[in-house]
Amino acid sequence: MKPAAVSLVVLLIVILPIAILLAQPANSPWPMFHANAQRTGQSDYAGSQTGTLFWSYQTRNWLYSSPAIGSDGRVFVGSADYGIYGLNSIGSLLWSYQTGSIVFSSPAIGSDGRVYVGSGDGRIRGLISDGSLLWSYQTVINVYSSPAIASDGRVYVGSNYSRIYCLNSTGSLLWSYQAGSVVFSSPAIGSDGRVYVGSQDSRIYGLNFTGSLLWSYQSGSTVYSSPAIGSDGRVYVGSYDNSIYGLNSTGSLLWSYQAGSVVFSSPAIGSDGRVYVGSNDNSIYGLNSAGSLLWSYQTGFWMGVDSSPAIGSDGMVFVGSHDNDIYALNSNGSLIWSYLTGYYVISSPSISSDGHLFIGSADKILYVFYDLPTITPTPTITPTITPTPTITPTPTITPTPTPSRVLVILNTQTATAGTVVVADGKIPPIPPDNPVDCYILVRTPSGQIYSVMLGGAIVKGIMPCARGIRTFADGWSGNLFRKKICKQARGVYTVGLIVMPSGMPINLDRAIGYDLKDLTVVQ
Repeated sequence: MKPAAVSLVVLLIVILPIAILLAQPANSPWPMFHANAQRTGQSDYAGSQTGTLFWSYQTRNWLYSSPAIGSDGRVFVGSADYGIYGLNSIGSLLWSYQTGSIVFSSPAIGSDGRVYVGSGDGRIRGLISDGSLLWSYQTVINVYSSPAIASDGRVYVGSNYSRIYCLNSTGSLLWSYQAGSVVFSSPAIGSDGRVYVGSQDSRIYGLNFTGSLLWSYQSGSTVYSSPAIGSDGRVYVGSYDNSIYGLNSTGSLLWSYQAGSVVFSSPAIGSDGRVYVGSNDNSIYGLNSAGSLLWSYQTGFWMGVDSSPAIGSDGMVFVGSHDNDIYALNSNGSLIWSYLTGYYVISSPSISSDGHLFIGSADKILYVFYDLPTITPTPTITPTITPTPTITPTPTITPTPTPSRVLVILNTQTATAGTVVVADGKIPPIPPDNPVDCYILVRTPSGQIYSVMLGGAIVKGIMPCARGIRTFADGWSGNLFRKKICKQARGVYTVGLIVMPSGMPINLDRAIGYDLKDLTVVQ
């Protein structure tokens, strides 16, 4: 080999890996929409078990975009206020970048911290990690699709100009493919480099990495849903013909499942091959890999579930709904907790390596949930409190219930589906040398007990919303929760506010004070 050729080979060996390294997806827990380029929605980490609100950040308009999480814990999300936001892990604003239109697209993060995102002004932008513009690529019309970053650094995204674009990490066009109509769907990239995406022309497209058509599959209506690719290469996607499709990597139909309404939501695939997806029939579906129904969970509003589920490493499923709620379900479809936001939730959840759950709402707020680490300190309180049962603080407090006692105040005693129930509470003055634990409990008609946590999350079982409180010297009054009644609710529910000596298990006979109120739900 000639010296010049040897030099060229050496140069390529050195430069190519560097170019690839600069452009790969971030090595982070959630670098793009639905967690990865295959759009599985499966996290390597467990999400919030209790739904306790950690922090929230308010933008100036609806949040449809889904958050991306960097390797350093930074969070990036777009808003209908035309902004792209960069926040640190505790919710402080690091920067914001103003585009020319709404940002429905969800950001994608490269390994160098660069952020790629589309906007309604027709541009795909590459931003540096400090929020400065690196480049922008002008398409003809809105880009609501969310970019995917391939392992070779290529960026794939759809456009309302009916095209799928492939750009390199510097924003140069490598190729584009013309679909038959708007491409709202976000591309998914297989381990073999194949690209799958849906279109308003009712088709799901399979392309190779050069942009040539491999196959297309005709569904019965518009495909807004983004495909998800299983470890076996199967492709799962929803359609406005009410169906969820399972296709093989050559585009042949393996199965389809008929939901009760259109499917805007993008499927998530669990590590066990289960498929989870929402529908506008108000339901979240759990299917096995053969397309058979395992379970469905109904949320509480007619507009349904457009949010795309996220799956924790423990199998928990997280998703938003048009009933304004964020839901956490077991892998068997039973409710673990829910949280009521101020408006509907189209944004899809993201999970960080420390178990925090991020999701936006049309109430303009980005919500972040975590699990209170307050269960471990309890043993330290127990030794100090053990004498109290013998002294029985109850006698000192017993006089208070007569003039002023613990109260639950409901805005209604009878409710129907769609009614927002507001529960307020009052606690009389309690001396600061008597630390207390507070419980907000709801007993269902079947006898199941749920605990309402600070911030509004609902958790199965009995848990205090606050421990070791010494700040009730002047008493307390405030909101316990507000909750919209869902369609499947029926029967008599009991709402309780219970104040116990700190460290003591619930026992109404030994409670400092409590009140129980019944709420009857009729259809």
